[in-house]
Amino acid sequence: MNPMHYLDFQPEWMVQGKYKDPDSCSFQLYQDIATRFQWEDALGVKPSVVHRANRYSLILPVAGQTIKLGSDYFGPSICWAQKADVDWRSFIREARTLGGHVAWERRNGSVNQRRGGASGVFDRPDLTLYWLKQYFTNQPGPNGLLKAFARDRFLKLFENDFDRFIRFWKLDTFLDASTGQIVDLTTYDPSTGNYQELLGEKDVKSQIPSDTEGYTRFVAGCTHAIDQRNALIFS
Repeated sequence: MNPMHYLDFQPEWMVQGKYKDPDSCSFQLYQDIATRFQWEDALGVKPSVVHRANRYSLILPVAGQTIKLGSDYFGPSICWAQKADVDWRSFIREARTLGGHVAWERRNGSVNQRRGGASGVFDRPDLTLYWLKQYFTNQPGPNGLLKAFARDRFLKLFENDFDRFIRFWKLDTFLDASTGQIVDLTTYDPSTGNYQELLGEKDVKSQIPSDTEGYTRFVAGCTHAIDQRNALIFS
């Protein structure tokens, strides 16, 4: 299996400001999100892909309402890779496959927006899942991110059931197979293919490796989970 990536750019475009973000510009990405997950069976909704205001969205008709979803890249950040002196071109095509994406409601103060930066979780997939699980079980967490979860009407379709969210998006590969706990992507060991720690075993802090070796390990942990998730999605 060799899932396609959704990138349409030349490497030099990044520094020239011409980078096209698939989360806005890729019809194929939105089409795959709409067809590769069990929307009707799991959530009782049928999404449609629309293109308005120069970007794609998914539209969900729910109980007389219309919920607009935007794709969100669920992999290692280009921004933080650059800060750690890691070449983002070494991982971006692998990460920008379907296994490296989810979707949230597109709105002001969205989950997508609140995940980023030092005030969020540095766009880390593992921390996003950890705090979502905390939110679903009424546990404390980062105020801005938890408020974004609470405002997201799409998330309400999961009825505070974290396992249901994981099953729908086929995110099992971000969990430890034996315990079901969320893995710490920064502790991935490429020599064994295992994660050395699970989130929740110690105090969870919103931080990102700032050194090249640490961020490279984080990238390897992310792409390992993404590759395995692609195998689930396309099986």
